[in-house]
Amino acid sequence: MSTETNTQTPAKFLAFAGADYYPNGGWSDLLGAFATADEASAACRAKLAEESRWDWWHVVDLQTMAIVGGAERS
Repeated sequence: MSTETNTQTPAKFLAFAGADYYPNGGWSDLLGAFATADEASAACRAKLAEESRWDWWHVVDLQTMAIVGGAERS
């Protein structure tokens, strides 16, 4: 049995991103899990900037199950 302490912060936010024309749908649009909404939003913005096929992103709070951030490509 390991005696190491898990110092990793648990994920509290999920980031989703995809394309308007060909969305994967649901969990298939999951970008990742993050400790803060700011980290999730930053990851989404970075991915949208590098992926020309992605048109939108959302950040979901796992406690409230509400969308707390997001945007669409203009």
